Amino acid sequence: MVLNQLFDYTYFYIWNNFFSSLFVVAVVVLLLDNFKAKNLFFFIIWQLSTLILCLVLAEKYEVLRLSDAAGTYYFLGSVFGNILFVEGTFLGVVLGAIFYLTLSNRINLIILYSSFSLCFYMLHLKVSNYGNPVIHTYLFPFADYQWMMVFALPFLLLYNGNRGIGLKYIFYIFYPLHLIILYLLAVSRL
Repeated sequence: MVLNQLFDYTYFYIWNNFFSSLFVVAVVVLLLDNFKAKNLFFFIIWQLSTLILCLVLAEKYEVLRLSDAAGTYYFLGSVFGNILFVEGTFLGVVLGAIFYLTLSNRINLIILYSSFSLCFYMLHLKVSNYGNPVIHTYLFPFADYQWMMVFALPFLLLYNGNRGIGLKYIFYIFYPLHLIILYLLAVSRL
């Protein structure tokens, strides 16, 4: 967010925060494992209240207001874990739930993942005719190319269920660091 404030005049923002998406996916997985109506009710209340909180803070009080409101919404949504404003929106959370539900069944993974990709493509065709920027910015910000995720399916099927070689912390550093470097390179070219 500091870089977004420093380079606000460029209208380019770092919105990527996959850790908040993983947090929401983890909450959904916990809800799936321990399904109780009370927990689902609290999750829905949490999502609605953080949506209202994001709207109020961004619009009325202009907290962390950037030149483009989408950057503010994505930042606040990441802080509060709102399913609409995390990276990947609600579709990324649904995809995380699909991965969890098909963890031990490759046939179900093929069916659900392919169906999800097809539905995503069909939704893109349906909503691309609408000129509503809210749909394109917050609900389907990457819809024009995201359908190609179906080509990742062979790589997903190669996963054997074993842990990798233990480079977890390198990726925790690499992910945000490479985004910052790419952002600074893009801003320096302006």
